[in-house]
Amino acid sequence: MSTPPGDPERERVGPWELVARLGKGGMAEVWRARRAGSRGPDVALKRVLPVFAHEESFVRMFAVEARLSADLEHPNVVRVLDAGPGYLVMELVEGWTLTQLLAVLRLRREAVSPRAAVAIARPLAAALGYVHARGLVHRDLSPSNVVVQLDGGVKLLDFGIAKALDGVGDARTRTGALKGKVPYMSPEQAAGQPVDARSDQFSLGALLHELLTGRRLFEGAGELATLALVRAAEVDPPSMGAAGVPRALDEICLRLLARDPAERFPDLAAVERALDEAAGALGGAGAAESAALVERLQREEAAGATRSAKRTRSLHRGPVRGRRVARWIAPAVAVALTAAVLGGAVALRRARQAKPVVVEQKIEPAPAPAPVVTPSPSPPPPSRPTHRRRAPDPEEQLRRQIKKGRPVDPFAE
Repeated sequence: MSTPPGDPERERVGPWELVARLGKGGMAEVWRARRAGSRGPDVALKRVLPVFAHEESFVRMFAVEARLSADLEHPNVVRVLDAGPGYLVMELVEGWTLTQLLAVLRLRREAVSPRAAVAIARPLAAALGYVHARGLVHRDLSPSNVVVQLDGGVKLLDFGIAKALDGVGDARTRTGALKGKVPYMSPEQAAGQPVDARSDQFSLGALLHELLTGRRLFEGAGELATLALVRAAEVDPPSMGAAGVPRALDEICLRLLARDPAERFPDLAAVERALDEAAGALGGAGAAESAALVERLQREEAAGATRSAKRTRSLHRGPVRGRRVARWIAPAVAVALTAAVLGGAVALRRARQAKPVVVEQKIEPAPAPAPVVTPSPSPPPPSRPTHRRRAPDPEEQLRRQIKKGRPVDPFAE
């Protein structure tokens, strides 16, 4: 919901009200703003961070940027509308920076088509050619300084470290620190040597190479390693890292990325002509294709954010039955935990108060082991003599019968 103009609660910078912060860098921040008391269109206000607001060097830097870019009028260059102590007001461009676009495509393992890559690089070449004709070198061409609009248009912005061609050409500040984003510097800029318009050509080549392959061209383990890669400038054609890149774009990239500035294009007008020829071979300009890409990604990201918000709400709120169950589950768990803690405390207290019981046990000496007697073998029993029974004596038998009074048969044998 929009806030009425002239809201007293909003912070003001000069005649501008800050609505919402759009981004923040190391030295400055960008806000969506509008003129106080006006219903005009919103603008982008870039200002020095409050911690540096009293640093004269930073305020002077903003004044130089305003002076260099105030007179630039080109369809592919962001217009400066106003300037003041420590701030700069520009037209608000609705779209995606190439940093955002490439990051989303990498996550989705997608790539920019060659036609869409040419549709982005061609306006940048035109903008840089216009800037060079005005006597300036951008020196900071990188994905974060390029915006692809929802209609496929391309805008170049941020002339914070631009230098006049007839001024000091050194790529360093007075303290000797390199200015610019290392992965997109030219070798001469990375070496701290004087730069001219051909340095921006190298940066454009690094950006075009990344669009075609989906990967940053120079990326080491750290800034110093990346700086060494930039100075060496050993480049493979984009077709080696991505299928479908035509030979014409390979040749354009390799010439833009030549380590020796003399081997690059004579000027940006020549770069424009080469890109136009490549676009013709691909079937025409791809501005509509890049616009469709941005529109699709924005729609899908918005849908994903909506689904994520719904899941978050469902996790926090839950179904009605779940909420009712949760009303008694939480107290029950709390009671159980409390009872367990109290029971453990009581048991521990009783254990500390109880006296130890000593049981005396009389230990009897173990009896001496009985002697082991080995029994001697007993002699076998005497064997009885074997007697043969004699036949009875007849006379003796008669005498026994007579003695016993038994009758005797005289005729018996």
